[in-house]
Amino acid sequence: SSLRPVYVAGVGLHPFGPASDIPYPALGLTAVRAALTDAGIAWTDCESTYFATARLGMAAGRAMLRYLGDNGGAPLVHVENASASGSSAFRLACLEVAGGVSDVALAVGVDKPNPTRYAFASDGVATPLGAPLPPIGHFALLTEQYRREHGCTIAEIAQVAVKNAANGARNPFAHRRVARSIDEILG
Repeated sequence: SSLRPVYVAGVGLHPFGPASDIPYPALGLTAVRAALTDAGIAWTDCESTYFATARLGMAAGRAMLRYLGDNGGAPLVHVENASASGSSAFRLACLEVAGGVSDVALAVGVDKPNPTRYAFASDGVATPLGAPLPPIGHFALLTEQYRREHGCTIAEIAQVAVKNAANGARNPFAHRRVARSIDEILG
């Protein structure tokens, strides 16, 4: 069977920044309200919501979205997939619309720095290192493996950071808004 086309009707953001005392509902609702306004729709037009977070805890979406009022019992799905939570929520919302389950699905992601307890820290499986490897260490090892397998230099890998910093410098919502040279990245 074929899937129907999916269109992003509206986008909303809040500035990403260092930890603050601003409650996460204020941050997230800023983005949701902007997206609804951009799409020209009301909250009640959303037939389902995929709420992404990695660090807020259980049912954080319900605690935030209640400030928008009643949505007629539309489904709310909480998505947690570490640093891919937001893109996972977006994917699920797209699949729901593509599959014809809903015409309008909202994907929202919001987080605040919070101590995170990773499941692998208590899964009962011993690791060669004796302690769980934090995600940043895991990604560093994957990058090194990719570099070796594909013959990339460290400078070529660092070009990704140069590109990302250049994009961030042009984005008023980015946390780090400073372009970096290859020498700065490698330094």
